[in-house]
Amino acid sequence: MSRPQPLERECPECGGRAAAGQEYCLECGRRLPADPVTAGLPRRRLAGGGGAGWALLATGVVALIAASAVSAFQLADRKGESTLIATSPQPEVLPATETAPAGESVPTQTRETATEPPPVKQAPRSPRRLISWPKDTSAWTIVLASVPVAPANRAVATRLARDAADQGLRQVGVLTSSGFSSLHPGYLVVFSGVYSTQTAAEQALSRARAAGYEAGYTREIVP
Repeated sequence: MSRPQPLERECPECGGRAAAGQEYCLECGRRLPADPVTAGLPRRRLAGGGGAGWALLATGVVALIAASAVSAFQLADRKGESTLIATSPQPEVLPATETAPAGESVPTQTRETATEPPPVKQAPRSPRRLISWPKDTSAWTIVLASVPVAPANRAVATRLARDAADQGLRQVGVLTSSGFSSLHPGYLVVFSGVYSTQTAAEQALSRARAAGYEAGYTREIVP
């Protein structure tokens, strides 16, 4: 009675074709289950069966090499997946500072501070020039003040005249009443204006009173 012939099988892992008596899959390297046909045969028959035995032996060696290669590849793949590469934060790159060649200096930038401009010095106001009464002239004027003649009162009369000029009054001066026939002698008279008519003097009187000289009045000056 003849024994059943071994048939080709499929790998239960990847479905690859395997020859009868093949122990490992050539596709994925998985160890194959024992062939039910050849499982009961003595190994010496397989080994000494001429060309068929050598074919089975070569097939087993090739399967072992393939399985080793696949296992090494899977191990390297798993190592690659589990390996984490830790990167350290990059340090902040600062701009390089300018260095000067030997013997030269690098100009430094200084912060400008706001400084107030120096105060503008105003030239002192020159006092308005006082006038003298025109010689041998008869005319109308505005009497602003009368100061009795005395050694110290000349300065007082002059100061009053300058104050009137500072108020904007025109043609301000000081005369001595004893030199004119139309005035009572013994006074230093502070006057403003030389007018040819009384009407012109009256018109100027309103401006003098508006400047603060309410006691002023018009008077004709006759040499």
